[in-house]
Amino acid sequence: MCATRARPAAVFGATALPYIYDFELPRDIFGAPTPPVCKGFQRKKGNTEEPLSCAECLSNCLHPKKSEIVCVYGFWGLRHRVEQLILDNQEAPKPLRSMGAGDLAFTMGLSGRYVDEIPGKLKERIGETARQIADPPEDFLPTLWTSRRPTVLLLVGHYRTGNIVNEPVGPRLTLADNRFLQPEDILRPDNWDDPHSIVLLAACSGIVIDIANSNNFVNNFSSVGAGAVIGPEAIIYEGAARRFAVDVSAALVDGKTVGEAILAFRRGLLQDLNPLGLMFTAYGFADLHAPKH
Repeated sequence: MCATRARPAAVFGATALPYIYDFELPRDIFGAPTPPVCKGFQRKKGNTEEPLSCAECLSNCLHPKKSEIVCVYGFWGLRHRVEQLILDNQEAPKPLRSMGAGDLAFTMGLSGRYVDEIPGKLKERIGETARQIADPPEDFLPTLWTSRRPTVLLLVGHYRTGNIVNEPVGPRLTLADNRFLQPEDILRPDNWDDPHSIVLLAACSGIVIDIANSNNFVNNFSSVGAGAVIGPEAIIYEGAARRFAVDVSAALVDGKTVGEAILAFRRGLLQDLNPLGLMFTAYGFADLHAPKH
């Protein structure tokens, strides 16, 4: 389950804190082998390459006695679909509007082998629902305070905090044409009404909340009325950024809730033996969704 393939349960099992695991943890016996991780989550449906869902795997469980093994789905069940409210006085937003042409808008603030595929793959998965915000000629920020505000906003870029010559000081996200989005740019006197857009940050460490500084994208997007802000809390590879951008966008367009979309994304990575889904966090309303067409 980890890169070294050594002591997998040390990552997903006996040394984990019980409050993040849905089943009773196997006992870690001194001198005995570490309880193994059940490989059932890699099973496929019939002769297809489609993996079994959590419910399908557990309904035909290879190890009904969870004391024998560590079950991956114990880490990826209901306890990971948590509604994390940013503001105690923030009311849950209404369901998002049904998504039509251009209701998932995205910016491309970096280029690379894998991220360059994002526009094409979005087109394949969700068609005309995806719209790239050209910046310029479309002025990016004012769009968010108009009727053209997208239901889902996907920002693909580099997140930087260190000082670089000829770049703004402080946290910033790269946009096209050598432009930058900073957290303070988001704050305006008037807040968003419906739709309370879902913001996807496909940027390394883009969703980090620095307790010493309230000026960050999570706080500021939430302050103006975003229904949810989702992204990674650490450095990610280009391939993970592409998969996050495409898979989570497609799930939301398909009518999945924020909680369902991020849970499915994490499980998909894990079924490919990639545990890095833990880096991605959703802040906001887990039940927020757009009605399916």
